[in-house]
Amino acid sequence: MSYNSTSLLQEAVFNVSPNSFAGGIWMSGNGPAADSSGNIYLATANGTWNGTDAFSDSILKFQVLTTTPASLTVLDYFTPHDQSSLDTNDVDLGSGGVMLLPDPSGISGHPHLLVEAGKSGTIYLVDRDKMGHFCSACTTSDAQIVQGCFRSSHRFMGSLPIGTVLCTSAKLTRLEILVYESIFL
Repeated sequence: MSYNSTSLLQEAVFNVSPNSFAGGIWMSGNGPAADSSGNIYLATANGTWNGTDAFSDSILKFQVLTTTPASLTVLDYFTPHDQSSLDTNDVDLGSGGVMLLPDPSGISGHPHLLVEAGKSGTIYLVDRDKMGHFCSACTTSDAQIVQGCFRSSHRFMGSLPIGTVLCTSAKLTRLEILVYESIFL
């Protein structure tokens, strides 16, 4: 929803799944992220997806138009290749908040990046200038983004899980990270 900063009247609404149910934005209590150009980024949870007006399990880039009436326009988006499976199995992409990395990112050709991770344990590194949309030909990874890293295994150090995260491109290499998965196990 968009509200007028002076009158506090509601100006615009975006519905993640306008012709269905279960669509939502929750991001574990995180707020949307915004860049220096005023674009707004957020991740969505379960629901329907068609890439036109229904965007569940996606990362969205909005521009707030201040025309009368105001509107929230999706400028770009990324949807994982396994969106249908994420929805069916309640493994929301949008269970975590979007984080914009500082500019420039240091990765050649990709100065503006964001990171998102959801319940599946996959970490998505997405170019904010060309988010990649949905790759219908992708069956095992998302080739249209900068990088995807997935949890391949985990073991425990005391009560804290230690995950091995494998990345699908040469942008970043194999990482050993601590993964705190409280409500997601």
